[in-house]
Amino acid sequence: MTPLKGMVGLALGALLLGLIGCDDAPTAAVRCALLGETVGVDQVVIDREAGLRCVCQADGTGRCEPLGDGGAADPDVGAGDATAPADRGAPPDGAVAEDAGPIPDEGLAADAGLEPDAAPVDAAIPDMAPPIDMAVPAVCAPGAPVCVGGDRFTCGPDGAPGAADPCPADAVCVDGACVPGQADVLLLIETSISMDDPVVDGVAEAWPVCEDLATPFTRLGRVKQALGGLFDGPDLAGARVGLVRMPQLLQRTFSCPDGYYRPRRAWPSASVEPQAYGDADYADVRPNSLLVPLPIDGVTPVEALQAWVDFDEVLAPDRSGHLNPELRATGNSAFGRALFIAGSYLEREVLKEGAGCAADADCGSPHFRCEGGTCRDPLGACRTRAVVVFADTGETVDWDPTMSYFAPEVQAKRFRFGLGCGVDADCQAGAVCTAGRCVTGRCASDPRLPCTEPDQCPLRGRCDVDDLPFYAETAWALRHAGGGVARVSVHVIDGSGADLGASTAFWGGGLHVRLPGYDVGAIMGAFAEVFTAIRAETARCLRAQQ
Repeated sequence: MTPLKGMVGLALGALLLGLIGCDDAPTAAVRCALLGETVGVDQVVIDREAGLRCVCQADGTGRCEPLGDGGAADPDVGAGDATAPADRGAPPDGAVAEDAGPIPDEGLAADAGLEPDAAPVDAAIPDMAPPIDMAVPAVCAPGAPVCVGGDRFTCGPDGAPGAADPCPADAVCVDGACVPGQADVLLLIETSISMDDPVVDGVAEAWPVCEDLATPFTRLGRVKQALGGLFDGPDLAGARVGLVRMPQLLQRTFSCPDGYYRPRRAWPSASVEPQAYGDADYADVRPNSLLVPLPIDGVTPVEALQAWVDFDEVLAPDRSGHLNPELRATGNSAFGRALFIAGSYLEREVLKEGAGCAADADCGSPHFRCEGGTCRDPLGACRTRAVVVFADTGETVDWDPTMSYFAPEVQAKRFRFGLGCGVDADCQAGAVCTAGRCVTGRCASDPRLPCTEPDQCPLRGRCDVDDLPFYAETAWALRHAGGGVARVSVHVIDGSGADLGASTAFWGGGLHVRLPGYDVGAIMGAFAEVFTAIRAETARCLRAQQ
């Protein structure tokens, strides 16, 4: 443990001994909030970056201690603790270390062909933008604000972080100041014809209702009811949210389940290199897929989102557009193309780091400030951005990731790792540039975890090469306006019953959440799980930069 982290850990240990407590309830129901996690009695939470070990006690208090100099937890982790087993540490002087057996071969091994159950949420945070100084000063000025892992404290008389001085909700501490900590999240909802499949017995109602809000019986109906609850509930806190679907066009005749929509199949075309698409192409397809953009003022437009899931569709009298739109099921599953359009939107309208400006408003986002004529995000690489995909089936248009740039796995890898490359800096999340491709692997012991060497795997296990053979010579990765590589995670809520979204989630660096069925409460719970993981990513990144 470095002297800096030791000082911070001791100071926070003394602070948290007095501040961390548990609910006043019987032991079986006691829950403690420790270092950003909620745990039960005798459970331990360890933050090696802050140098703290905290345990929830049965007497209604929480107890925190500094970790030892080796960075390992005290061996006495308390009864029933399964959260953080103690490290063995180094043997005493003169003692012979226990033989742990041969060390596995270093580097990437041959592909073991393992398929993931889920994608990790603790993957390495890449350099998405110019780094920012998040280090805690060894001696802060007494009375001044100081940041520790995104939390704000007041510097005590001894020059160490003292009393907590929390930032407002949806804000985090950077360089002593509270800045918006919102994540940027696009919801990509499958709208293929398979979403019209019934999950219970039901009878379609007459146009334009088709399906009743109170008793939906199709997959899409259940998802829309769940989204309506999500938009009105607390789970969107800490994020500004937009909505995307698979590309559809307006049609002037109506039917159930299509409504006034028909699928758009001509764009993007697989016969044209993706870098050939320009601003005119983007402007043409944008309204066919991007339904609700991320709000410029940072306030999620709940009313606009609800309009797409309220089971009511109204066309304008001249049939030129909608007075009230609706998500409708029609066409094939085109996840990859919808991801490409979402990425085009982010690059053109959201990823503004390095763009020229004369005022904050020129940056088009509440997350950027105009500093010295350039848009800059105070959170830098720690601004979380994600696409959350709801899928009821697999890709049916660009299904082969060895052949198509628009395959969803290829687009997800572009968002997270990068595709083609010239140098390692063109790749993200620890991938390395090998023979012109961003290459990574999976841990053999846990195929959810990406790796490039055994040290990144549990118990230094084998790291197996796992790469997609297709890549583009250009359009390698998502980039900010100033040229810096950006990272966008791709999470998948999978209602296929066959884990058809698992590979996309792995390559996108997000969660893969399996749905046991189309119960509305279960769907809402899956979205809540993903949003919880997204919110936690910013704090994890800030701790890693200390």
